[in-house]
Amino acid sequence: MGTKRPSIEFTLGGFAVRLTLAGDRWVARAGESVAVAGSARLALAAALDPVGGVTASVLLADLALLPPSIQVAAIERIRSAG
Repeated sequence: MGTKRPSIEFTLGGFAVRLTLAGDRWVARAGESVAVAGSARLALAAALDPVGGVTASVLLADLALLPPSIQVAAIERIRSAG
């Protein structure tokens, strides 16, 4: 039986976003784009890359990322404690 992976779903600038912790990597899906990286932020930045540098930068600075960032920090704390 599979183990449920911790994930966070939210909307950012009209994009449906999902961040999932898979082992020691984060998988980000933003719209149709998917990226994998060692941190949630790097994965999200890579998944947003197709929208263009300026737009991606604006999205990554959006205060709407505060609640998902808190959730990522909680998942990371649990992971490092276990």
